[in-house]
Parts: sequence; structure tokens; C-alpha cells
Amino acid sequence: APRRRWGAGRGERRLVRRLGQFRDRHPRVRITLHTGDPEVLADEVASGSLDAAVIGVMARRLPAGPTGKRLRAGLASQTIATEPLVVAVPPDHPLAGSAHAGLRDLRHEPLVTLVHGTGLRAVVETACAEAGFDPRIAIESDDLTVLTDLVARGLGVAVLPESTARQAVPAVTVLELRTPRLRRRMDLVWRRQSLSVPGRAFLDAVGVRDQASP
Repeated sequence: APRRRWGAGRGERRLVRRLGQFRDRHPRVRITLHTGDPEVLADEVASGSLDAAVIGVMARRLPAGPTGKRLRAGLASQTIATEPLVVAVPPDHPLAGSAHAGLRDLRHEPLVTLVHGTGLRAVVETACAEAGFDPRIAIESDDLTVLTDLVARGLGVAVLPESTARQAVPAVTVLELRTPRLRRRMDLVWRRQSLSVPGRAFLDAVGVRDQASP
């Protein structure tokens, strides 16, 4: 049976559900799913090591920090998910009694966040720079769920996707993020040329259409 691989960022339950549906339709295709740095995943897609990857992006750029890095010309992408970012604080934090917070309310707070190269880290750093301050990064991790554990233990506050933060309630208190309102965006990325037959079948299964492809 043909063997193909797909890469994705952490926590993409929607992708996993679609992969299950794809397996049911194509039982002879062996699927391999792994996580990794978004830039590395995109490079592996460009080289043909992966058929597709789910990565966090800012416009047409990879999440390489505030300056970013453009996607390669041979790659196509389509947004598959967006959700608001919220603030997660320990239940005994001074902000915990509020329903919402602004980004500048966090300028003196120790932040726990994802490592460099991730879309969330790029969004947070860029937003802080536009608000006129450098974030105080106390701890960084490559796992979103670890961030909520760190917040729950009082080691910092975090700006997180709403779905991730809500799963940690009541261990953390979730505040609506205002001024600015930020959103997390995830894109499916694939090669326009020389995509494998199983890879193209997967794009069809998830409803992706690339008008530039033959």
C-alpha cells in the first residue's frame, strides 16, 4: 500500500477527525501524522517529504517572528480555522475579577507562551510591539496544554486560543482580550506541483481546491 505523511501543528482536532474520515475512504493509504516547527514543516512540504501541513501564519508569511518569512512560491495554502485569542490568568490573580483585559494590562506580567517559530508566538510578539512594549517572556514551551498548567500554578499569564484556555477552567480564569482583539489563524499548506495521488485525494476530502493546480 502507498505510504504518505502529513504534518500538523498541535491541537488540531478538526484535522484529526478529517484524517479519520480519509482513512475510512482510503484504507490502503498509510497515514503518518507528526508535529514540529511550522517553518520546518513548510520546508518538508516544499521538498516532498510531507504532502501537507497545518501551520500558523500571519497573512502570507510563515510565523518567524514580527518580520516573518514568505511562503515559497511553489506552495499553496488555504485557511482552515480561526479563533479568538484570550487571556488566561491564575484564579487568584488581580485581573481574575475582570471579564476582559487589554494587552497593555499584561506589559508588566510574566508571560508563558510558545517557542519562537510558532504562529501564536509571532502574533503575541507583534501585537505587544504595536502596543509599545516588549513582552516579559518568563517560560516558553512547544505545547499549548503545558502553558495552561503553568498558568494554573501561578508561574505567569498567557495569551491563548480560546478553545485551549476554556479546557483548563476552573484551574485558570479566562478573560476576553480587547484592545486589540487578536485571532489565531491556521492554514493548510501543500505543494502546487508533483503532489502525490493520495495527497490530492486528501485535499479533495477536506474540500480544498487550488485553482492554479492542473
